[in-house]
Amino acid sequence: MNFTLDDASGLLTYSSAWESQPNNDPYLSSFFQSTYHAALSDGASVNFSFSGSAVFVYGSTGPQHAQFSVFFDEFVQDLTAETNETEFRQLLFSHTFENNSAPHIVSIVAHPTIESPWFDLDFITFTQDTNRTVSSTPTPASPTILPPWSAQTSSLAVPVTASSKSTRSSARPTTIAAITLGAVLGIVLLALLVVFLLAWRRGRGFARVRDPALAPQSASTVRGWSINSPSSATRLSEVAEPRHPPLPPPPRPRRTGPLLSPFMFAATRTSERRDDDSLRTDFLKV
Repeated sequence: MNFTLDDASGLLTYSSAWESQPNNDPYLSSFFQSTYHAALSDGASVNFSFSGSAVFVYGSTGPQHAQFSVFFDEFVQDLTAETNETEFRQLLFSHTFENNSAPHIVSIVAHPTIESPWFDLDFITFTQDTNRTVSSTPTPASPTILPPWSAQTSSLAVPVTASSKSTRSSARPTTIAAITLGAVLGIVLLALLVVFLLAWRRGRGFARVRDPALAPQSASTVRGWSINSPSSATRLSEVAEPRHPPLPPPPRPRRTGPLLSPFMFAATRTSERRDDDSLRTDFLKV
């Protein structure tokens, strides 16, 4: 037969470095009988003894949960309560004993750190032939350490209920669908950007062909004259004819007579003028 000890049971012996639950914990109802004990420092321990065949230790798990050790008979086992999601009433430790009639001593030692400061004990279940469970009323206290879920929003759920399990299971597909949709949209936007760049480059090529100033000259175009024009033969011939530089003017003919000095030229002019005067005088005499 299974028997359950709440964390506030008188059969559990706590060291001084423990604290019971505060009344303002928003997830207090997620714990067994709305109670729990939280370790305040490394080495905080809780002990109990029983005669039975098996023992099960329960508490919460989640981010920033600490490691702990369990001592039973002559054995020790190191474990951790840290997981990715916060869950309550989770199995932290279990063991089956070969000797059912002998008494067993179980000691749980918490090892909180600055990075993982939280460890709580919710309840303990053990198997025994006789009902020897004892419970006591928990004493609320002002908290000196806050549970890690106190800083979170009200999105946490209790895993022992069917509604909370369905909430978590439906939230995961929603997250996966959102990630998939975002990836698809990113691929579509990238494809549209590639198509736009290709169309833009092709449009620039068409514009270059249409614009004569930008279009490259082909072999059928020579200095702006097309071979297909009506007077292409004449114009091409004009273009094809080589242009030679202008010829220099012909040299002036040289004088072959005797070279006269300026003085001789003046005397000759004077004699010719005198001959004219004599002819005019003879004419007047006549």
